[in-house]
Amino acid sequence: MTTPSLEELRTRLAVLRAAHEAERAAEAQAAARRTERQRQAQVAARYLGAQIPLPVPPSVDWSSEWDKAPEETEWLAEPLVPARRSVSIYSAPKVGKSLILQDIAASLAAGRGVLGGPARAPLSVLYVDLENSLHDDVIPRLKAMGHEPADLERLHYLSFPDLAALDSPAGGEQIMRAVATYDADLVVVDTMSRTHDGEENSNDTSLAWHRYTGARLKAAGVALVRLDHSGHEGSHARGASAKAGDVDAIWSLTKVDDTHVRLKCDDARFVFAENDLTLERVAEPHLHHKVVPRPSSHVIAATKETERVEALDASDLDPATASMRDAKAHLREVGLRGKDEHLQTAIRVWRQRHGHADEDQS
Repeated sequence: MTTPSLEELRTRLAVLRAAHEAERAAEAQAAARRTERQRQAQVAARYLGAQIPLPVPPSVDWSSEWDKAPEETEWLAEPLVPARRSVSIYSAPKVGKSLILQDIAASLAAGRGVLGGPARAPLSVLYVDLENSLHDDVIPRLKAMGHEPADLERLHYLSFPDLAALDSPAGGEQIMRAVATYDADLVVVDTMSRTHDGEENSNDTSLAWHRYTGARLKAAGVALVRLDHSGHEGSHARGASAKAGDVDAIWSLTKVDDTHVRLKCDDARFVFAENDLTLERVAEPHLHHKVVPRPSSHVIAATKETERVEALDASDLDPATASMRDAKAHLREVGLRGKDEHLQTAIRVWRQRHGHADEDQS
């Protein structure tokens, strides 16, 4: 039998050592997977009552329900957040959706007026925040809004909570237990994309989120606001198409300027008066948001007419001799377009202001 050389022994030892290390790594990975499965099983057993038989859902009693009138829309934050319904608000990053919902949530909890509305009885709000730093973002904002800790006893704020994914049975049960513990009237999820384990662009993920969390909140009569990021095109929330079918209203949020944002309702299952809102961020006497009233059609028409008359006043045209055609051409050149009859009305007002008869000098 040939005795192996020192170099061969070293090679065999290196191979054995590599195989041993690979085996140890595989065992560690398997142990980690077992630990995670055990953790999930413990959560499921703890929150789902795995040994308890599930009840049979009751069927609708048609005789007692048939003649009941539909409930009128009740608002938590009119005209954005209805009671017992679910709403999605999406935007590009840094537009201010978290700030707006923190204002709404804190105002509801403190019994303040919301979005410029009157004060109301305090409500219990559960805010699930996986976006904003508690000490760098949330508390400084609440202080700027004029709140003190005593104001916020009904604002139950979960800052980066140890929460199972909300597209899982365990996550849905955790949320429902939190709702029961805090007697929540409203749940805010900030943001949707950070609360699921499934693939974001998969319809199965959205359907599971709704099944285990969204539908259970709705069945319990708890309002839900989901904050979300917009997709690449900006015309819808990021993710699969099924996400849009899970809520009662979808709002897009865009920046107008440093103190104003626009909220436009893309779709809704119910009818309400305003589906295109402008919110103003006001700093005094404390930070808050309010709905900017939309002017009536008469006010808008009068404003446009005034702009046209002022533009004609600022022109080189002579109201005594300028033809209707030249006056209309000038208004269009300066960007004040409109229907022919509206332009003619402004031109007649301009002429009359300067003491000239209402004549059609074409």
